[in-house]
Amino acid sequence: MRDAIRRALASPPPRGAVVVVVVGLLVTFAAVLLSRKPGESGTDIPYQAQIDLPDSPTVPFGNGGNTQIVDGKLSKTERDETSGDRLFTIEVSLRARAPIGMKVQSVRCQLRLPRGVHMGQSEGRRAAFPRPLADTADDAIKEGVPVDFLNGGTEQAAVTLRNVFFKYVRGGNPSVEWPNLDEAQHTWLWKYPTPVTRTRDNFAAILLAGGGETVSLARTPEAHAGSSVERATVRTAIKLH
Repeated sequence: MRDAIRRALASPPPRGAVVVVVVGLLVTFAAVLLSRKPGESGTDIPYQAQIDLPDSPTVPFGNGGNTQIVDGKLSKTERDETSGDRLFTIEVSLRARAPIGMKVQSVRCQLRLPRGVHMGQSEGRRAAFPRPLADTADDAIKEGVPVDFLNGGTEQAAVTLRNVFFKYVRGGNPSVEWPNLDEAQHTWLWKYPTPVTRTRDNFAAILLAGGGETVSLARTPEAHAGSSVERATVRTAIKLH
């Protein structure tokens, strides 16, 4: 299976299809455990374990401001006996307070994936949340996220996300973009048409991995006041275990 994945990844665009197939193996295994009812189009994948992630150090953000990665959670499903992979869900928040006299105009978040870790697929796109949005004002975090898979037909299974934050953004109504898509990383860019002094951005990503790998996360808020610009980058590492 690993050799098949490597061969497929060497010639894009089959990468997404490979992720879907491998997720399918996992979901098929989970469905057996759950005894899916006849006629249902999918099933829920239970998490085997969930752990709280430590908050990052607080990073100074200009004069009087600061930023920090907080309230993270890592969840994992059972290991698929065929592929040896699991689904890992990362949910994290960034809080930022702008420097004195300035306001936050954008936040960039980059999740870097090491070899052997792949983004899941959901509804034909990466299983990363929030999705590109013109305005996050009314977009609440989903309680159940459909993950695509193939097991002889086109079906879906649901992976649960926390709903404790309710909304993707607290403090402002920014747009969300996915710039610079790359196989080894995922980037979110929040842009605030009305800049704010404080904000809290929440995000989630569903990954496919064997376990033991470490993904890195960097988040950079940017604040403006006239021609003055301040940036601060806060970083953390998340081990998939």
